[in-house]
Amino acid sequence: METLTIKVKNKERLIFLYEILKYYDFIELPKLEDTKKEKIKYNFFSSAGMWKDRDITQETLRKKAWKRN
Repeated sequence: METLTIKVKNKERLIFLYEILKYYDFIELPKLEDTKKEKIKYNFFSSAGMWKDRDITQETLRKKAWKRN
C-alpha cells in the first residue's frame, strides 16, 4: 500500500475532499470524527447596537433595497 499525505488549509474543503475520496474503493481513508463541522452559535443580541448613532431608518433602508426604475 502506498501513502500520500495532503494538507488542506480549510476545514470545509477538507470535508468536501473527504466526501469525494470515500467513493473510490481503492482508497482507504481514516475516520474524520474530530474534524466534523462545528456549529457556530451566533448571539443575535450581541449586535443590538450596530445602528447606534447612525441616521438610518426603516424607510431609507427599504428605498435603497427596493430601487425600481
